[in-house]
Amino acid sequence: MATDADGDVEMTVPQPVFEVVQPPSLGAWDQASLVSWVRQRRQYEAKIRNRCAVTGEQYEHIVTSIRNSIEPRILDHLARFVLKKPSSAVNDEDLGLAITRRCSSLQNSHIPDMDQLFQDQLRMDLSIEDTEAHILNYFVLFDKIVEDHGLAGILGSGREDEANYAERMKLRCKILMKNIAPEMLKLEMERLAIAKPAIKKDDIALYEALVERAPL
Repeated sequence: MATDADGDVEMTVPQPVFEVVQPPSLGAWDQASLVSWVRQRRQYEAKIRNRCAVTGEQYEHIVTSIRNSIEPRILDHLARFVLKKPSSAVNDEDLGLAITRRCSSLQNSHIPDMDQLFQDQLRMDLSIEDTEAHILNYFVLFDKIVEDHGLAGILGSGREDEANYAERMKLRCKILMKNIAPEMLKLEMERLAIAKPAIKKDDIALYEALVERAPL
């Protein structure tokens, strides 16, 4: 045990040990790679923020920048052909905006048959017994499909101050309503929408209504 100058035992508190968190590396510019990288980057940043909350370290001092997470050859090409500025002048804000635009754009400007797309891929997992958990899982899956297919500009939740927010929200709710299961719950929600039209244009209202009605 350690003692101080007076010979008293010093009580020490063990410091938490954190695993070394490596930032995801971006080595391709195709939409699928970018969507995957964005998800990994979110997880990485969350772990770093959690560490800082415990240790008191400054987030900006230990997080790896987006710029330093991109392979040099990709960074050089982005600077020249996408951002049209010298590589040395490119910062994280430039790169973040470029990545967001790319992830939110339709692949090769092709608009898929959205009804068929969500009919094929969007399912309520009724094997999850916890009502709120399976409703949440349904919404998470919906947003994953939106991200995977570059539909954020059409179906992303986004911000309320964006020009097409209301139209996006109506379409989100329409598709979410259309794929509700079981059929009895779907019919119940369609009837409820007549009395509470907000659930047709507000995904939070729709979520809350589903959580409330699903157990009935």
